Amino acid sequence: MRPEIYRNNKSTEQAYLELEPRGMNQYAPRAGYYKVIRKCRVPISGRLIKGVVVYWKLNIDDEFDTDFETKIQLESFNRNQSPSSSQLPSEDLTNRIIHVRSAQIRNDGIRKFIVDWEIQPIMRATIDGLNNLLQSGEHNIIDSVLASTEGLDLDGDEIDYGVDDSQDY
Repeated sequence: MRPEIYRNNKSTEQAYLELEPRGMNQYAPRAGYYKVIRKCRVPISGRLIKGVVVYWKLNIDDEFDTDFETKIQLESFNRNQSPSSSQLPSEDLTNRIIHVRSAQIRNDGIRKFIVDWEIQPIMRATIDGLNNLLQSGEHNIIDSVLASTEGLDLDGDEIDYGVDDSQDY
């Protein structure tokens, strides 16, 4: 977290509340990283709009504080967004990370709440990527795979390799 926020050992909740954009409601997104837990509805101006329950952290290297859940509304991600922002996908956002780079009110003749944000890409392992890691000599990967099989009975007669055992090779 930024030193000025955590200098006094402030809780995640206190830091989050301090970053609330002035003149906006409690469900307005603010700078930081959000991990989506589930969908919800939030009350804004007497009506319920789409929102999500999230974990929040300020910096990418911080851990999400799973003791602190909050809600944000999603309307600001589609409306008056920064040109560099992502498009909010229609698919389920559960477990996705949303990075809000900035969230502020701009008065360019008309008062607008502008959110600059992106959805973090989903990191997926590929066979080629794993093979490259193995070929690079990363013994940590091999060691962890071997350690995960410790205590398992891997007797060759018990494993079905999907081949015809009666076939001579």
